[in-house]
Amino acid sequence: MDKVFSGEAVFRAYIGILWFFDRCDQPLDSVVAVIQHAVDAVVQQTPVLGGVLCTDAKGCVAIDSTKVCSVVVQRTLQPVPYTLPEMKERGFAQSQFPLVFDALIGPTPNVDGLSVLNIHAMELQCGGLVLAVQCHHIAADAVAAAAIAQTISNACNLQPAESPLWSDRPSIKKMLSSHQSSPLPSELHILSTDYSKHPASNLQITGEFVCRQIKITGSALQQLKARDSKCSANTLAMALIWRAWTRALVSHGSTCPFTYSGGPADMRNRCPQSSNMQHYIGNFIMPMPMFASRDFILKYKLQAVAAYIQADFRLASLGGLRNHMDNANDVMIHLAKTDAPAVTFSNMAQLPLYDMEFGTGLKPVSVQLRSFDAPYMMFAISDGHGGLVVNTTLPHSIYEAFINDTEFSTFACFVY
Repeated sequence: MDKVFSGEAVFRAYIGILWFFDRCDQPLDSVVAVIQHAVDAVVQQTPVLGGVLCTDAKGCVAIDSTKVCSVVVQRTLQPVPYTLPEMKERGFAQSQFPLVFDALIGPTPNVDGLSVLNIHAMELQCGGLVLAVQCHHIAADAVAAAAIAQTISNACNLQPAESPLWSDRPSIKKMLSSHQSSPLPSELHILSTDYSKHPASNLQITGEFVCRQIKITGSALQQLKARDSKCSANTLAMALIWRAWTRALVSHGSTCPFTYSGGPADMRNRCPQSSNMQHYIGNFIMPMPMFASRDFILKYKLQAVAAYIQADFRLASLGGLRNHMDNANDVMIHLAKTDAPAVTFSNMAQLPLYDMEFGTGLKPVSVQLRSFDAPYMMFAISDGHGGLVVNTTLPHSIYEAFINDTEFSTFACFVY
């Protein structure tokens, strides 16, 4: 048994991002087979996603890890009557596409035997495919659902060229990425929210939030680079921070078996001109998350984690798919109540920082590292000498965890 939310007698469910494919005139069965293969790979990496829910002796919802099962991609038989112009007009918000979710499992008090992860594929009238990712219990928040979906997407894109989901295909994904949207009221609300009142409730984090600055020198980046010439130095630095962050969460009581971090976000819509650190969010509702098991992040070599990040960047950066998650403020506060805050990495292509390179083959960009709990946000920029300066706001106990992290301290230090 793995009871994550102590004392809870109910389970949470959250529907993940909408996800569009061009089927390249391939039979739907062939496309679903590719998706199923990717889903199997993700569940194999993080078996808890293949678990089922049960009720423990105290009446609380838990996960029975002894009954890990395959996650089967369900599919509808009839196309869903949504057109591409209609999707653009609606802005891709999940609530605007109720037909997509009709076939998914609704709220139910009968949790015994319910799968942690449910995935449903539907053909669209416009010729594409939409995938709904439904998560229960430990993965029951929008960030996890989006991260899992993005990881499955990347696994699909790693298929050979003859696959119906080859990554270089002319896709609906690219057509959707050109959509220009207006700022949402929830974004304005985020800016006025006091996140210090919404700590991660399951973590034993102590001390006031204080502004800190991390420095990774150019020589330290080159040391990292020397370990693996296939990954960019900055990608290795990001892996270093993600690992230190995950270890800090574990030392503060996190029992979550997986961790997520954002991939590149397309920042061209409303790229900000400056940051006041505490409230900088950019296009908060447009992340391209990454997802990995905690064991992978902590037990594999740093180079393997960096390679995972870089592969994700290469896949996600080119497509630039923008996904509007409903109620962006709820996404942030919801995650703040779990035991797995996430560090997020986002490309910002309009800032004049010319020596940042992440192995994507794109123009140099800066990178933002942030968690969805705003006080833990990290904002990294070039120091002008081949290194990185990372501005962040951390509570004292997390700050101490970073200082005492041997791997992190080998390559990075706190300026203040």
